[in-house]
Amino acid sequence: MRARRFWAVLGSLALVAGVAAPSSAVTATTPLPVPTSMAALGDSITIAYDIKSLLKADPTYSWSTGTQAAVTSVYARLEARDTTSSIKRDNYAVSGARIGDLASQGATVTQGTDLVTILMGANDACTKTEAEMTPVADFRTRADSALTVLAGKGVKQVVVASIPDVYKLWQVGKGSSSARFVWGLYGICQSMLKSPTSKLKADVDRRDRVRARVVAFNRVLAEECAAIACPDTGDECSTPSGYEPPDLPTGDDTSALVAHGGGGDLADCGFDTGLAFDPWGGTLQLQSLDGNVCARLERGNEGAGELANVEWSLLEMRVGPLGGVSLVDDPEDLCWYSSHHNLFDWAHAWTGGARYDLSLEDEHAGEWSYSLIPYGQGPVDPAACSPTTDGSAPIGEAITLYPYAP
Repeated sequence: MRARRFWAVLGSLALVAGVAAPSSAVTATTPLPVPTSMAALGDSITIAYDIKSLLKADPTYSWSTGTQAAVTSVYARLEARDTTSSIKRDNYAVSGARIGDLASQGATVTQGTDLVTILMGANDACTKTEAEMTPVADFRTRADSALTVLAGKGVKQVVVASIPDVYKLWQVGKGSSSARFVWGLYGICQSMLKSPTSKLKADVDRRDRVRARVVAFNRVLAEECAAIACPDTGDECSTPSGYEPPDLPTGDDTSALVAHGGGGDLADCGFDTGLAFDPWGGTLQLQSLDGNVCARLERGNEGAGELANVEWSLLEMRVGPLGGVSLVDDPEDLCWYSSHHNLFDWAHAWTGGARYDLSLEDEHAGEWSYSLIPYGQGPVDPAACSPTTDGSAPIGEAITLYPYAP
């Protein structure tokens, strides 16, 4: 029996905790036509809850089946590809739904539907308390059951979008008194958003654990897509030639790096699971939201302290996609640029004909951001180390990295 095509799409929405498509994907020989029928499964995001009216849904603004021009939904983009026929669409999403509700939503899909989109799992992490989050093992079982239901429905293509990054929601909104008031009044996502301005270690650690759970959920979704679509050899796990999933807004672009590796785990980066993250520490452990790209660097403090003008030296750097991480420890292949007051520092590592540039920026009051840019080639010239490029072209867009949370 011909396996169905299940996609794990990188970058579902503006706030994402991304997942990468299975590295075993191959190219099919026959392109899929624009679908004539589609269905959307999910939660309040997919029915556009609170978009236009408080505590009300307006599916015309749905990212999947919406018709409003401001949204440029999946449906609208597909309709634009083929103006000779219309696409029948249904939206079965329900506000508050969790992964355990996905199978029942899938059961309502019409037999033989061409395309089904899924965005589900945010409510499994966004709960009243951290203890109420869905265990990863249970999430996997329920996701598998739901995808099996859809496979039995004869759905030709399933697009599983990544769960939004609720940690980013906290980062963006914590400085707004209005946001904090609404979060508290309605008890929104208290597993992450409780005590939003607190810097106590217990609250910082709690947020990191919730974010890690979202990353784990997204990994499960990618793996379950591959398991359902490619149960044996993977020959039918494919990206149809000449057909791409709708170009949704993306978050971190890890495609360029992932193309050079695949597989493996965070041990590839030599991560120390017992090491608490310290932005001023000698060891920095960083990873992309989807967990597929990592960087671990060791640096030496040549200056006078953490408050001003620390002169760092880069001692070693592990960097790259899981399954293809490179260790760079030759001083001639490393350099570090320290700016005034360390507001913007830069690490370079050359390995295997490629150059990795990692920026470390103090955005505000000790809140750091980290960005990795891979270059296809570049001269090994530590003496010229600076936050400027030498004209060589990046392999891909900058990838935002985040502190590793054990």
